[in-house]
Amino acid sequence: MKTMTNRIFTLVAILSLTCFFISCGGDTQSQETTTTDTTKIAQQTPNSEMLTFTVTDTKGVVRQSSEWIGKQPIVINIWGTWCPPCRAEIPAFVKAYEIYKDKGIEILGVAVRDTPDKVLTFAGQNNMNWEMMLFSDEALQKRFNIQSVPTTIFVDRTGKVMEIYNPRTKTFTESFSGSMHYEQFVGHLDSLLTL
Repeated sequence: MKTMTNRIFTLVAILSLTCFFISCGGDTQSQETTTTDTTKIAQQTPNSEMLTFTVTDTKGVVRQSSEWIGKQPIVINIWGTWCPPCRAEIPAFVKAYEIYKDKGIEILGVAVRDTPDKVLTFAGQNNMNWEMMLFSDEALQKRFNIQSVPTTIFVDRTGKVMEIYNPRTKTFTESFSGSMHYEQFVGHLDSLLTL
């Protein structure tokens, strides 16, 4: 009986860890410094329509993407307070935001599977001085096939999604899954300003 209980416990532990890494992206590889040809790190999505979606703010009010999209370049960071790769990239985002907010770039944090209290507390403790929202629109998830967090989407000043170079896959994609290091994030922000 004790052996059976140990086997069940081990199986549950393995399944729990597997689910955690799948849901959180399980990616720390992008923390390593990678070099890319900076002339090829971004391009505008061909025939892209203006991005539209809704999110819920931390007070429970549904907000429309038109409040941000098409007004200035914006970075949409889909993340969670419970996600280690998300937490790992926060210092890079905070450092870059201090520089790029005065250049007109805004960040919109969209938390997944979190509560307003957890998001506001975490954001305050980590100097995340951009707007925080809660994920509430399946259209955003479907458009970008978001299957893990963090996922980051770069949108130019006209509201069109920027394709970014992913050094792991060596392809251009509309969203980046996995945490970004500072140089990588800043390279995308510089490209966003030129589109």
